[in-house]
Amino acid sequence: MLFLSAYLYSKGITDIAGVVFLLIALMSSYGPVSALANLGTTLQSTIAASGRVLDIIEEPPETDEITGKQDVLFSGAECENVTFRYGGDTVLDDFSMKYPDNKIVGVIGRSGSGKSTLLKLLMRFWKASGVL
Repeated sequence: MLFLSAYLYSKGITDIAGVVFLLIALMSSYGPVSALANLGTTLQSTIAASGRVLDIIEEPPETDEITGKQDVLFSGAECENVTFRYGGDTVLDDFSMKYPDNKIVGVIGRSGSGKSTLLKLLMRFWKASGVL
């Protein structure tokens, strides 16, 4: 478009306003053209991510849903002698802890020490041996 506008101006077909208009059109079209060019890559990533989400949704739950019982109020939580393994690797071994009501409890430790696993067990994402 730059060369076209220079050619048209040199031949007297357009004036400087026409050249400026073509240059503005060229510069303002860069963003939409770039977004359109990246659409294929973005669309592939979106489709792959949605496939993974649907696979997770279709997985059968690890724990059974408890229904038909009286609602309970939270009054603290407790873990007693909890052991959990990923395959053959023991992540939590005979772990016990009390979580008091109306308190903020921080769970700290080095990477791989079982912090996230403990929280997932408390939320009943997995079954554990011991009392949870």
